[in-house]
Parts: sequence; structure tokens; C-alpha cells
Amino acid sequence: MAPKTAPELETADAPVAGQSPAVLDDIERTGATRFGRRVARVVLIYDDGSRVAADLPMPARTRAGKAWTKTATGRKILDVLSREGRALKGATIAKLADLEYSGSFRQTLKGLADVGEIDHDPQEQVYGLVE
Repeated sequence: MAPKTAPELETADAPVAGQSPAVLDDIERTGATRFGRRVARVVLIYDDGSRVAADLPMPARTRAGKAWTKTATGRKILDVLSREGRALKGATIAKLADLEYSGSFRQTLKGLADVGEIDHDPQEQVYGLVE
């Protein structure tokens, strides 16, 4: 059985009625969060100055499929956050978990945030459990 393909798109010499032809001038890409989820904001800028923006959900990044919640450090971080019941700075979490605030610890925090286990507020530099 042959694989199915998308039907050919018909091209038109003139735009659809009521639309003016547009030429894409530039694309802006930025990282953002929307409703607690990481998104890539894409802004299309046309030569007439009009802009169209779209927020595209980004997949959770994991490093080589690492299960951050199953690591000893990850479990301690989640335990501290659930016990405290509020958002805390990374160094405070490390102190309460009796861990060193090292690069490895910060990587685990980032990994937990990337997979959506904890929230990270970059403005306040605090981490909290996802509600």
C-alpha cells in the first residue's frame, strides 16, 4: 500500500477576492510562557507593515530522556516544595533539602521545570509546584 500524500495545492495568479497580495518581510521568534506553558511566539511581518502573531506550544525538553522526578535530587526538590507549600528560591530549596546548590542541582531544577513538574518564575527567580 502506497503512503498517502497531501493533495496538491492549487496556485492562483490573483489573491482570493477581498485580499491584497502580501509579501513576507521578516519573522521574529521569541521564547515566552503563556498560561504556565512554554511557547514559541512567531510574528510574521509583512511588507505593508501588518503583523500576525502566533503562540506555538513547545515540546518539553528532556536531556536524553532523563526522568527528573526519579532522581534522588529531583525527589528531594519535589518533597521540599510540597512540604513548604509555596514558591522558593533555588538556594533555599537546596538548603532545606540538605543539598549543595551546585550546577547539577540547578540542572535538575531546570529539568523539572522543562518537563512541567514545577513552575519557574524567571522574574522572581523562584520555583513552585504546578497547581
